Amino acid sequence: MQKYIFHKKLNYLSLLMIAIGLLGFFFSFGKAMGNTQAYAEELQNRPWVALYTVALFYLLMALGVLVFYCINRVTKSQWSKPLNGVMEGISAYIFWGGAVVGLILVLACLGYAKLFPWMEAVSSPTADVLKSKRAFLNPTGFMVRSGVYLLLWSAFRYYIRRTSLTYAHTLNVKYEQRLFKLSAGFLVFFFITESLSSWDWLMSLEPQWYSTLWAWYVLSSFFVSGIALLTIIVILLKKSSYLPEVGTTHLHDLAKYLFAFSIFWAYLWFSQFLLIWYANIPEEAIYFVPRLLGGYKGLLIATIVLGFAVPLVGLISSRAKARRGWVAAMAAVILVAHFLDFYLMVYPATVGSYWGFGMAEFSALLTITGVFMLVVCRAFRRGI
Repeated sequence: MQKYIFHKKLNYLSLLMIAIGLLGFFFSFGKAMGNTQAYAEELQNRPWVALYTVALFYLLMALGVLVFYCINRVTKSQWSKPLNGVMEGISAYIFWGGAVVGLILVLACLGYAKLFPWMEAVSSPTADVLKSKRAFLNPTGFMVRSGVYLLLWSAFRYYIRRTSLTYAHTLNVKYEQRLFKLSAGFLVFFFITESLSSWDWLMSLEPQWYSTLWAWYVLSSFFVSGIALLTIIVILLKKSSYLPEVGTTHLHDLAKYLFAFSIFWAYLWFSQFLLIWYANIPEEAIYFVPRLLGGYKGLLIATIVLGFAVPLVGLISSRAKARRGWVAAMAAVILVAHFLDFYLMVYPATVGSYWGFGMAEFSALLTITGVFMLVVCRAFRRGI
């Protein structure tokens, strides 16, 4: 394993991003003077919505990288060995990202962040529907489940990283076997909890709505985002003279994964949309009405173009997959597309027509990106 040197400039940049982001986040809570009550409430809620969207996106990307790592461990892949240290370092964010998401969920349960309408004891046209789901959608069960997801994901990652470092120093085969067992156990636990967490954290934002494909759809979105993030970081490290064993074949393989899972995501998006839209069942179709017929239509089209059409055309050529700069650009486009995808999962249900890209969104991006850089670069110092 190589030791990564975390330069002071990058450290200070991370801290500066966090400081500026937090300042902007608190400043964005300004009151809506002279506006209607509904607009004022949405304006007050939007900073929490922005922070929740970005924090959840980064957490799930790091989780997607850990899933990719464990799949390669279980299948005993040889091609990914030079990337294992990088994937372990990125997954270090799961603990801190989980802490941020967990804090937002606690504040939502306490009523400070109005994210989940079923947490508010108010009468509504969907009250009868919510009563039938109360056994699952209740604050106590919600927080217990969320705590289990976050704590055990972090615990699995901790023991995987510790075992990997021990194996790297001792080369004892028993630690490699332990890594196999830990990775297999994590994957089983992950595929159960990923379904539940996608229902809890995203689908319950619109509790009257449901989709049987939702867990797979969310998984496909953050999994390809995680691979895109891994690809960009690997290319940046390679450019800085790290990862000498990583060559064109590794870049080509990562690009193939980006290509394949972009198509997989588009397939799930279209399958979910086609089944719901043509069935025209009100409690299912309500999800797509504001996104397809309302003010979010432009964002939806941009998400499909950037998340499917651009990678399809840009990465179909074998020669294109071997060009470092081009693959990095495609990975960046995919990241933007799936951030917009998460934006579309959260914003229509929480702020309605009062959406946008303003101080709240940019402050949240600065803060969480700064935390991510700080955590991951410090994790890299133990070896990549």
